[in-house]
Amino acid sequence: MGEALLSGLLNKNIFDKKNITASEKQEERLKFLKQKYPQIILSKDNQSLVTNSSVIILAIKPQDMESLLKEISTSLTASHLIISIAAGIKLSFLEKTVNKQIPAVRVMPNLPALIGEGISAYCVSDTVSKENEEIIEEILGSLGKVIKMEEDKLDVVTALSGSGPAYVFYMLEAMIEAGIKLGLTEKQAKNLSVQTIIGAAKMIERGENPAILREKVTSPKGTTEAALKVLIDSKWKEILIKAIAKAEERSKELSK
Repeated sequence: MGEALLSGLLNKNIFDKKNITASEKQEERLKFLKQKYPQIILSKDNQSLVTNSSVIILAIKPQDMESLLKEISTSLTASHLIISIAAGIKLSFLEKTVNKQIPAVRVMPNLPALIGEGISAYCVSDTVSKENEEIIEEILGSLGKVIKMEEDKLDVVTALSGSGPAYVFYMLEAMIEAGIKLGLTEKQAKNLSVQTIIGAAKMIERGENPAILREKVTSPKGTTEAALKVLIDSKWKEILIKAIAKAEERSKELSK
């Protein structure tokens, strides 16, 4: 996800490339990034990055957050803006660990951000200014759509849109498998299934109600009705709602 942000910033020319710095401690990964992004500054020195930057994006694993924050805390000042995309790491944890009043942002992006089609939800600390928020919206906008909300809703966001692509992928797996079992080639089944999902999503994106659209395509005693009866009898909707609730529960556990 960190590389998705880097790619988005470079593609949208949000900042001058010479003003973008990235830090990576793994030698092989650093070598790869230097080859792929020769236009930016890359190093293994987190302290130097913080000292010479005004916006700090923390794109690391949650379990590494505490040690990193303690490493860079002496270089952080109130003029910095911290943006964390680490799942489950609360704003209070960031503030407590650095032990300073530093503008902080918590973000939950999702996988389609890799192709600029994601959606990122974010919340901010009390010290984040209007100017800071404009920067945040611009950065996250390079990944797709952006929505601001209260921090106590981010666990739901994690369950719905953070984990959401996996639900769609799982459904596509089933659709493609069904097509193949019923006689289509893998390519045919994939093309038909993928475009069906894309087209249906775009109709809803235009403002259409999904329940009304479902009713429109469901002719009495037709093929769609027969298929939906199987899903309804299997309590497919209830299962999906239960799955999302379970993901939210797990997100809350991880943030403790």
